[in-house]
Amino acid sequence: MALATTTNWEVRTTGAADNGGGFDPVLGALATDYSQQDAAELSLSDGETSAAGSADLISDTGGFTDEMVGNVLYAASGTNTIVGYYQIVSYTDTNTVTLDRAPDDGVGGLTGDAVFKVGGAIDTPQTVIDIGSGIDTIWIKKGDYTAETIVASGINITGYDTTHGDNPTAFANMPTFLTAQLWSGGVISNIACDGGGFNINSAEVKNCYAKNALIGYEGSRGVLIDCVADGCDSGFDIVLSELIRCRATGGAVGYNLVSYQCFYIGCTADTNTYGWYAIGDADGTFFGCIAYSNTGTGFYTTCGKFNNCISYDNDIGFQLVGLSNERAIAIFNCVASSNTNEGFYLGAEILEDPANNIYFDYNCSYNNGTDYKLWGTFSTDANNFETNPLFVNAATGDFRLQSGSPCLNTGIPQSPLRGGEVI
Repeated sequence: MALATTTNWEVRTTGAADNGGGFDPVLGALATDYSQQDAAELSLSDGETSAAGSADLISDTGGFTDEMVGNVLYAASGTNTIVGYYQIVSYTDTNTVTLDRAPDDGVGGLTGDAVFKVGGAIDTPQTVIDIGSGIDTIWIKKGDYTAETIVASGINITGYDTTHGDNPTAFANMPTFLTAQLWSGGVISNIACDGGGFNINSAEVKNCYAKNALIGYEGSRGVLIDCVADGCDSGFDIVLSELIRCRATGGAVGYNLVSYQCFYIGCTADTNTYGWYAIGDADGTFFGCIAYSNTGTGFYTTCGKFNNCISYDNDIGFQLVGLSNERAIAIFNCVASSNTNEGFYLGAEILEDPANNIYFDYNCSYNNGTDYKLWGTFSTDANNFETNPLFVNAATGDFRLQSGSPCLNTGIPQSPLRGGEVI
């Protein structure tokens, strides 16, 4: 037997490196989770086993209780002791418990000088991560861990403010690290990075916050939900990923379009230099995204597919500068309003040609320096219009439409891309 894969681990800055730090809520369904306290519940230095290879741990001093079942015990030292983490799987009496495996080296049983602790939180997540097995979820309490970097694969890491599951959204209420690296199916939630960012590969990042980083979030094949990049040179530098309700604010480039096949759903970019910016030949698919109060362009890309997007109070609203590799340009149901220069700028290399997946229709442009700058054969068409969209309160970032908005019920719900793809 080994540590249960349903073990939850507790990390706090006020814990200790040699505490047990873990609890299995399944094995210990009728017991007490002692990892929820800073100090160990029991510290002893007289452990022994009845024989080599025995999983029975004996203490002449005593102090074991049936409430300890499911808790992790850390064996720190002792004759024949294999230093490490063990789980209490059953209780015999105050002097004897059974561990998940024998704690000795096979040469001989523990001889009475083994030092161990039961329960209590651990002071750093990497201590837990480096165990390498038996890890389900690591809970990390709010605190300053900025001297540390999380490096993990295939596990769940969840931060909290005061109680498990409270899902803090403010930077000040999250556990804060320098950087975090996660890959291979793991999930990281409610974690902040200050001065560094998140590097992910085939992982999920939820409700996290990157602040003052060169790159807030980078990597590939990830899912990012409700994440914030604040004051970063590049907020999101992600490829082959899906971003949902993310926000980039106060940086140089909110979203750096460095490759293809990224999907942005309900994302926002505000008070950056650029909201979205393509490096070379790159694009994305955008649904319900908003770029506002950026000093440069809200959406700047080579190509792209836009539906229900808004660009407000930027220098240029939507700027698509050219078509290559026959990828699609589609702009539907979008609003460009109160931008200093062009609302919609479609570059000279772009030609309107539905046969090659190039579309521009059912859009609203209002109160821009120039509503449209359309090169080539583009036209505004009958379904585009220039009328006040009547946002609820754009000045405060509320871009819902008032009941009398001309944009209500006037769009096209499905795009005429290949196969009737909905964007």
